[in-house]
Amino acid sequence: MRRRWQHWFSKQSWLNFTGQAAGESQATFYRALHPDDLTNYQATFSENLKHQTEFSLEYRLKRSDGQYRWILENASPMFSDDNIFTGYTGSGVDIHLQKTLTEQLNVHVDEKTVELSNANQKLTGVATSLQAVLDSSPASIAFFKAIEGEDGKPVDFTLVVCNQKFSGDFGKSVSDLVGMLASGLLSLQHQQEMRQVYLTRNPFYEEHLLDGNPRWLATSMTRHDHGIAITELDITDFKESGFKETKLLEQLHSSNEMVESLAAMKEYVRHRGAFLRSSFHDLRGSFGIIVGATALLNTMDTHHERERILEMLQRNLIQVSEMMNQLLDYSRLESGEEKLHIKSFNAGSLLTELCAGSEQLALEKGLSVQFEGPADLLVEGDDVKVRRIAQNLILNALKYTREGGVSVRWQAIDSENAQVALWKFVVSDTGPGLTQHLLAKLNGTQTENSTSDVESNTDGHGEGIGLFIIKRLCEILGAKLSVESQPAVGTSVEVTIPQSYP
Repeated sequence: MRRRWQHWFSKQSWLNFTGQAAGESQATFYRALHPDDLTNYQATFSENLKHQTEFSLEYRLKRSDGQYRWILENASPMFSDDNIFTGYTGSGVDIHLQKTLTEQLNVHVDEKTVELSNANQKLTGVATSLQAVLDSSPASIAFFKAIEGEDGKPVDFTLVVCNQKFSGDFGKSVSDLVGMLASGLLSLQHQQEMRQVYLTRNPFYEEHLLDGNPRWLATSMTRHDHGIAITELDITDFKESGFKETKLLEQLHSSNEMVESLAAMKEYVRHRGAFLRSSFHDLRGSFGIIVGATALLNTMDTHHERERILEMLQRNLIQVSEMMNQLLDYSRLESGEEKLHIKSFNAGSLLTELCAGSEQLALEKGLSVQFEGPADLLVEGDDVKVRRIAQNLILNALKYTREGGVSVRWQAIDSENAQVALWKFVVSDTGPGLTQHLLAKLNGTQTENSTSDVESNTDGHGEGIGLFIIKRLCEILGAKLSVESQPAVGTSVEVTIPQSYP
């Protein structure tokens, strides 16, 4: 005989949610299910009822106000003392917010990932094009990076870039040759000449006749950063005809420039890859907090606890949005889309407005905002970019300063020796300060041991990407950026800008 099942008991919160009365039939419950979820629910329930097993299921259920909400139902079988199956006990949790947030985040992340991936593909394509140009040169071209010992002197060199002409001299492909040591490729004399050029920074050039072959070869070695560019060119025709001298020398120097450009592009692509990894690391961290917080919503029993989790979600969503906007600003600046729009404006009024508008934020954090400068400072320039620089500096200072405050000063610079009149503004804070690595990159004193253009926000210093957006904007304006910072003391950023442009 087929057993009929019915609801025995429903908690008041369930009745309030659905608007049903106690003891209503299972058919009433099925009518409240979303039509697209009904078949799956019935099939899942029937299958587990058949085997008397527990199950968990997500579906949309019509609330008393007529709105469908996502519900997570967990059901466990019940048995009598003599182990006879008596039915199911279950609970339903409203997970609508979690489902909605997760879907929106996934769409947003996918869109931004595609944008950043496309930008990286374009850079890789440029590097490939430069390699093709390099291969078209009649010269044999290679770039070796130095391997330094503890004393800073080179002990060997690693081949980083070469063209097909160079690899053909060794009977190998470019990919097989890259990564090999100079000690395994070049003569001892060539290695000694490379060390000499690296240590003295003096270029090397030599013309010599090949042994047993009436052909002249010109060898050029030049130090570029932490490596040596080597170019070898058959100059037999040059020796035989003085008319070709100028053209061949230009070709030789042009080859050196192409090596430097290709090496710089590959280094830039490497830095961009490190930048993307660092940025996605920060994004994953924020998304991890968001996903964890949404999962906690299922276990919160009180309104106060749910409000606390929702506040945590809001903070992290705002942080993710800010990081996405910074990534897009950085990409737009790197692509050269930003142009100067020169007009006259009052820099004193602009900075006064920004400082006054920041006082409420400072007050909420228990900080002060002090500003000093002439009310009227008429200059020519791009007021939008000046506003972006000043606003980012002020907000960044307020964001990471725990106590004390932020001060802003501006003035015209009187200098009889300067060819162009200048003005400047300085933003100082009493925050945690910047790392030495980030400070060196901003001031242009960073060494090549760096592997990333930005730093993750793990110690209270703030994302370096925001400061590098400011640095790029200063470059577009022809402004000078100077940063001083001491740990646990504070940071002072000075921006010096021309008062007019030709």
